[in-house]
Amino acid sequence: MKCHTGGVAELVYRTCLENKSPARDREFESHRLRRKKLRRARLEANLTQVEAGKRLKKPQAYLSKIERGERGIDAVELGELAKVYRKPLDYFIKQ
Repeated sequence: MKCHTGGVAELVYRTCLENKSPARDREFESHRLRRKKLRRARLEANLTQVEAGKRLKKPQAYLSKIERGERGIDAVELGELAKVYRKPLDYFIKQ
């Protein structure tokens, strides 16, 4: 199985997996797709990371780390991002 290079957390996640199972692979792919959707939604909202960060009262690095997979987000944060990006929460959850 090939190791992806989409961020430090992603690399550590892949490296630490001793038992590569289909369930873990699906979970990894789900997180990767969600990050891509977050970036796409931000771009569709015509926002830079700086502009989105200001609306969220967060630094640009916060969004950069999320989009690179170096920082996870919880349901509340995902809801805040959905609101700023003017997308329904389902957009980020459904595959």
